[in-house]
Amino acid sequence: MSEDEKKERIEIPVLKEYLEFNSISLDQKLLQTKVKEPADLIYDNQGYQITTADGKHFGKLRSNTDKYDIEDVKNRTVYRCINTNKVLEEKLKDILEKKRKRSDKNIILLIKDYLADPFTSEEDRLRHYEKFKSSYKNLIDVWKDVYLIDLNKNVIKLSD
Repeated sequence: MSEDEKKERIEIPVLKEYLEFNSISLDQKLLQTKVKEPADLIYDNQGYQITTADGKHFGKLRSNTDKYDIEDVKNRTVYRCINTNKVLEEKLKDILEKKRKRSDKNIILLIKDYLADPFTSEEDRLRHYEKFKSSYKNLIDVWKDVYLIDLNKNVIKLSD
């Protein structure tokens, strides 16, 4: 997938979802796609680094989706593990460690996770993410802000 295709198919939709959560409609005039690292996109003078929590697994599914013209790739991602809470924590930790090399205090990191949130209640979700934030503060604080967007369209702020 070319860099332009990646922006169109993955990064811009994630940014759009994040903006809509904040009651902002994406205005193409405010969007810059030809930008320098560490930003993937700039919207209204704010840089964004965008990643998916599924990495190579998601890429393989996306290529199979293209090959067979299947549009519901989100519904086909399956992650098998006994402790789903631990899977999410490990994935997020890995992403933050990998992305740390490209971090910038002026850039917002958006992490799109194509798995459903495993926590059953809002209380459980908030408690778990607060614990995660305090455990990995050193990996989170290298960004202006860090947000997780899950399959249920929850936008969870991981930074303070």
